[in-house]
Amino acid sequence: MKDGSYLLIFAVITILPAVVASYRLATMKPGWSLRRIALLSPLPVPLLVLLAAAFVFIRTMIASKEDCGVDACGMAMAAAIILAFCAGMVYLIAAGIAFLVARMRRK
Repeated sequence: MKDGSYLLIFAVITILPAVVASYRLATMKPGWSLRRIALLSPLPVPLLVLLAAAFVFIRTMIASKEDCGVDACGMAMAAAIILAFCAGMVYLIAAGIAFLVARMRRK
């Protein structure tokens, strides 16, 4: 698989629960603002990914030279940074979609 395929799979895994959560929150919590629903509904999956990326980054940062080998730690740290960036971008996209779903549900 190519890198774009992985990003697309990650986007679907993030956006699908966000849409379901925003639909349910818009129904169950009518007093909540659309902004609150849109910001909270896509949060769980990207937060877990950010925690995993932070774990990899910190783990490689404190690794010894013997553990790293030839630039393995640098590559792991770069991958963790890219993963965190992708999680942030997909979160923003999912928040926008969740906002639209919640707004359509409220009408």
